[in-house]
Amino acid sequence: MPPFKKKQKRPEDQRPPEQIAIDSARNSNYNLCTPMYNAEHIRLRNPVTTLDKVYAVSDPSFLKAFGDLARLGLKDKLMSEIQSFAQNIDPKWSDVYVNLEHYIKTNEVGNTDENR
Repeated sequence: MPPFKKKQKRPEDQRPPEQIAIDSARNSNYNLCTPMYNAEHIRLRNPVTTLDKVYAVSDPSFLKAFGDLARLGLKDKLMSEIQSFAQNIDPKWSDVYVNLEHYIKTNEVGNTDENR
């Protein structure tokens, strides 16, 4: 019979569940955005609420939802996903990318570096 040893305990993660979800989404290989036909609609997943919602890319509520996720620290991941849609799926996504860049610059979204 093997000798008994003390089990090593890992330190508890002190981050709140919302921050864990955001960090997980930032480091994940899975997309937060799903492109839809003809670059007119997009499906956006919120990692904190775990809800998916379909938006028209011309709808102001899409810009607000995108801005909210960018403020949480997911701006780089979201922008790279939109850029990959433009390069790999449909060039029309480049217009969406430009609109999002303009929205981010005008509203100063995603400039907060909290825990990085």
